[in-house]
Amino acid sequence: MEKLSDRISFVKKKGEVEIHISGDTKKGSMILLWVWIVAWTACGISIIYEMLQINSNESKIFLIVFSAFWVYFEYKIGYAFFWRKKGKEIIRIAPDKLFLKRDISGRGRELIFESENIRKLKSHQTGEWDFFKFINESYFMIAGEKVSFIYSGKEIKFGIQLSEEEVKKLLKFFKHNTKLDLA
Repeated sequence: MEKLSDRISFVKKKGEVEIHISGDTKKGSMILLWVWIVAWTACGISIIYEMLQINSNESKIFLIVFSAFWVYFEYKIGYAFFWRKKGKEIIRIAPDKLFLKRDISGRGRELIFESENIRKLKSHQTGEWDFFKFINESYFMIAGEKVSFIYSGKEIKFGIQLSEEEVKKLLKFFKHNTKLDLA
C-alpha cells in the first residue's frame, strides 16, 4: 500500500482503487479514553447497584432513566475506543461503483453508490456553531466527516476528522485517479 499521509493509504488493482483512512490513535488520547471508559463503567455499575437497593419508586424511576442514558453513552464511548484502536474507512472505487465502509476489525456495513449518480465530490464545510464543531471533532466522538458528495439528492459524508491538508491530498488523489465528478 502506498501512503498519502499517516492515516491515508491506497492500493490500485485491476481497474479499481481502494483507499483506507485509519482511525487516529494518539497514545496519550487513547490512554485518557481508556481511563474514561473504566471510570464511566465503574460509576454506572455503582448506580445500578444502588438502584437495586432502593425501595422508593420515585428514586427508582430516576435511576432507571439515568441508567438508560448511561448505557447509551457506554456504547458510544466503547465504539469510539474500538474505532480509534482498530477502525478504518474503506473507499473502494470500481469503474461504475463507489463502495464506502466503516470497518472495525473486518466488521461493518458497506454502502454501494452508482458512480453515474455521484455529484460534487468536495471538501465538506459545516455550518455548525463553534461548540458543536468542537464536540464533533473531539477525540471521543466518531464524527466530523470532512469530504462529501451528492448522491441522488442526498449528501453522503466520509473522511472522519481528517486535517485540511489530508482532505486536499485526498481530493487531489480523486481528481487524478478517478472519473468522479468533483465540485
